[in-house]
Amino acid sequence: GRYVEQHQLNAAESLYKELLEFRRKVSPEDFEGIGVILNDLAGLYQLLTRFDEAEESFVDALDAFRKTLPESKDNYTITLKNLAELYRLQGRDDEAYLLQKKTNDYSK
Repeated sequence: GRYVEQHQLNAAESLYKELLEFRRKVSPEDFEGIGVILNDLAGLYQLLTRFDEAEESFVDALDAFRKTLPESKDNYTITLKNLAELYRLQGRDDEAYLLQKKTNDYSK
């Protein structure tokens, strides 16, 4: 039951962290690839209700995607939406609204 699920999530976290470390070492200029891993890791943290770590990873992902705009526009927009959803879950509706507005600007 729950123990197995928790164990799998912890294993997933370890794998994401290893993958991130590997990607940074092997392809340090692959900011979009690094951003995708950070976004996925943030989603895992959100699932685990580790909201501070989720926010930090989403912000790091956005920083990585910013370095490759406009090519990474879709991933950047997805991550903005994910961060907005995290803010909504935390009752930070004003911040969520501002990010959602920003995603609409990038979607144009």
